[in-house]
Amino acid sequence: MASDNGLTGNLAYFPPIRAVPAETGAYWLSASERPVDKHVPLFKVRLIAGQSIGPQSLRSLWSKACGSNDVSVSRQAVRGGPAEKPNYLLHGRADTADLPAIEKRLRALVAESNLSGSISAMHH
Repeated sequence: MASDNGLTGNLAYFPPIRAVPAETGAYWLSASERPVDKHVPLFKVRLIAGQSIGPQSLRSLWSKACGSNDVSVSRQAVRGGPAEKPNYLLHGRADTADLPAIEKRLRALVAESNLSGSISAMHH
């Protein structure tokens, strides 16, 4: 159920242009700005402990990998032990073409950014 702050469960959407930091460090769009109908999660990124990426940087990286500005990103908090371990979800249009090539570019861009972690395809 969506609350007044635009959150649905523990999934918080990063805005394409501006971010509003919450006390928890999550970012989100207002309910009216959220691209739920248009975008689907295509990839999940988990960074190693001690690494993080902000919403604008993540969206820029994802946009370059896709070759499109029609993308969005979100951060999903996952509790694991004493620390929160975020998953970063990369959203795009359901009809995004050539996902294997996009994944290859994404992996290269993540490595170029000196980030380490795992990238999982969420598309079918």
